[in-house]
Parts: sequence; structure tokens; C-alpha cells
Amino acid sequence: MVKSRKIKFGIIAAVVIVVAGLLTAQSGVIENFSEATRQVQTVEVSGDLAVQYKSVDELKRNAEIIVRVKAEKVKSLTFQNAVFTVSTNDVQKVYKGSSVPSTLKVLETGGLIGDKNYVFESSPVLSPGEEAVLFLERYDGPITNDAYVVLGAFQGKFNATGEELTPQKNSHESLRRVHSIRDFDL
Repeated sequence: MVKSRKIKFGIIAAVVIVVAGLLTAQSGVIENFSEATRQVQTVEVSGDLAVQYKSVDELKRNAEIIVRVKAEKVKSLTFQNAVFTVSTNDVQKVYKGSSVPSTLKVLETGGLIGDKNYVFESSPVLSPGEEAVLFLERYDGPITNDAYVVLGAFQGKFNATGEELTPQKNSHESLRRVHSIRDFDL
């Protein structure tokens, strides 16, 4: 009789553990599903550019560093009613510059705040896992420390997929002809 009770108790305990595990897994799936299906509204933001770069040579001349990066982490924030994103990037290759750290921060205009994705001049900010070739200068301002900014807000940013580069939509027509690192003649 005691042996029978132990077996029944063991079976009941096993069933409770399995059911609790299934409920926990199920609630995780539902939570992830609702987050994945969250509706995000894109808000296009426009502004005047301080500098309009008209050639790759202008970008090369004015960039402190030119690097290929892979975005690892991003954090969006607001400052004086404008949205910015600071990305932490692993440097994959350095084309110009000395003493470039293996990880660097890049400040971009735009980003995700709540359920709104702010996109400046049709140029989304870097997202985790994304690679790009960037023409950068050091940022000096109140938003973040030890960071760089893309020349011309977005003009010095070329998204990278393997060897193929994609310029930003609103860049000068000569920059929109860039499709490979060879087009930079670095």
C-alpha cells in the first residue's frame, strides 16, 4: 500500500511538473508572439542638411575614419524633442584612420521610441546585426560621449550585404551610384 502511494505521488508530481512547464512555455510563446506582432508606425522626419556631399572624394577628404561595422546594440533616446539612436558597433575593417578602437559608438538621427520608428530623410538607423561602411567624424555634443556621427547625417552611410553596398535613398546621385567598396577607390 505504501509503495502504491509513492508511485501515485510520483506520477502526480511528474504530471504537475510537466503541466507547469507547458504553461510556462506557452505564456512565453504568447508574450513573444504579441511583441513580434506589435504594430510600429513609421514617422518620416525631414530636415535641412548642413553639408550636401556630392562625391565620394568629398566624403573621403572629410571623414576622420572610414570603417565597416556590424551593429551589436542600439539604444534610442529623445533630446530636445528629437529622436536619436546610439549604436554600439564591432569594427570589421578600417579603411581610413589610426588608433580606431575595435568597438565604437555611432550617433544617428532617428530610431524607435515606443511604437513609433522615426526615420530621418528615408534613412533608418543601424539595427542589431546590420553591417555598413561608414564615413565618420567624432561627435562633440550633449547627447552622448565618445561617439562618432555619419558625415552629412546619412550621406556617409552605405549598408553592406557581403560585398554589395547600398547608399541611402536621399543621397546625391553620384553617391547613389556606389554599389561596392571598389567604388570608393580606398
